[in-house]
Amino acid sequence: MIVRASSDYYINELKQNPVNTNKYFYVDSFDGSLTIKNNKWFLDLNYYVISNSYLPINLFECNINLPFAWIGDLTLIRDYTAQIPSWVYQKDMCQVYKTSYALDVSDSAFLNNKLTDFNMYTMLSFAVNLDVFNNTDIKVSTGGRDHFISEVNNSKLQTNFYYSNFTSVQDTKGFLDDCNAYYLNSQTGSYSTFTPIYYDLGKDYDLLKTPITSLITLNTEQPILINGYKIKFYYEIEGTHNAKVLEAQSSERIYLSGPTALRFDQFTFYDPAKQEVSIALNGTLGFFIPTKAIGYYELQIQTWQDNNIRNYVFIKSFSFCGNAISNFNLIAQQMYINRLNNFKRMVF
Repeated sequence: MIVRASSDYYINELKQNPVNTNKYFYVDSFDGSLTIKNNKWFLDLNYYVISNSYLPINLFECNINLPFAWIGDLTLIRDYTAQIPSWVYQKDMCQVYKTSYALDVSDSAFLNNKLTDFNMYTMLSFAVNLDVFNNTDIKVSTGGRDHFISEVNNSKLQTNFYYSNFTSVQDTKGFLDDCNAYYLNSQTGSYSTFTPIYYDLGKDYDLLKTPITSLITLNTEQPILINGYKIKFYYEIEGTHNAKVLEAQSSERIYLSGPTALRFDQFTFYDPAKQEVSIALNGTLGFFIPTKAIGYYELQIQTWQDNNIRNYVFIKSFSFCGNAISNFNLIAQQMYINRLNNFKRMVF
């Protein structure tokens, strides 16, 4: 690294600029990481500045605009040891700067919305710190000074990435991207790095003769905590045209570190008079309708990893064939006892 004295500060015109019409300055691109943890977004970014100059390390500032937040007046710090990436066009004129910032999103109303593959833009604009510029001896022509400041202040870059905090899937098996990290790049594109959660909603639940107890099987390579689940069974008895719903939930926390089955281990009872299912201590284990019916269940789980919350909804259709033993005792014929003889008393 070559160290110069502050009296050596200068701004010269670019010898060539095959990218745009700027004479003194442009930002080729930026890249870096976005890590989400503990209700904060950690942005660590690199900026690839093209300039024929030697300047104070705190001369440039950057503003970051997100759909839900604006981060202003970040000071760009020169990094003399950074590697220049392959996509930068004018590598011989490239200077690398960096910023790091932790954005607290715990009170963000925007991120509390259900967002699925939301195209999250990240817009950057740049500026010259005029206090630093005016109080530093920088060799530059009078016309070049104003031109340089204008080119910096008009520089803008943008990249987009897909962000989700809510996902809904139906009747399938596959994987979910429990994503807490992104690579951002304004030149080559951005992408997420995620821990897959594999899910399997099981076989078809058509014309069932037995109760529904198995809801879903989950698996992941990196441990994730599940904060219980909520479930709604939507159903319609054949011939009624009257949709009904049974709601239940489990507050049991599940530590997901391998193949794990989520089960509906509550007892239900079907009332033929009301034609509806309810939770009952003396009912059948699982969700069961002993008559012809169709419907689906909606299973909602919430994952918790590094204080990051993700919500997932799984939808599974089902039908009952009605050709099954009821889940309550039927007395087919009344029986009367009018004599008390011929009985034996048993003593234990």
